Amino acid sequence: MLKLFNKRFLTLAVLMASSVTGYISCDLPALAESEACEYWEVTATSINVRDNNSTRAKIIATLPKGAVIQLHGWSQDGKWADISTQQYQGWVFADYLKCYGN
Repeated sequence: MLKLFNKRFLTLAVLMASSVTGYISCDLPALAESEACEYWEVTATSINVRDNNSTRAKIIATLPKGAVIQLHGWSQDGKWADISTQQYQGWVFADYLKCYGN
C-alpha cells in the first residue's frame, strides 16, 4: 500500500511540476519504481546494451531474459536506463526492465 501511495504522490508532484514547465520529462512508472529499486531484471527475450542512449549507438553486449542489472540513472526522457552488470556498463531501453524481485 505504501508503494502505491508513493507512486500516486510522485505522479501528482510530477504533474504539478509539468503544469508549470509545460512538459513531463520522464516516464512516471519507471521513475516511481526506480526510487525503491536498485536492481532490475530484463523482461524481453534479449536486450541490447549500448554505449549511449540511442538506437544508433554501438551495441556492446546483449543480455538474455532474466539477467539482473544495476540501475544508475535514466535518460532525460525516461526511455533509457544507465546500467551495469559484472561485465558491462551501458544503456538499455527501459521498457524491457522490471524491478528485480517484483
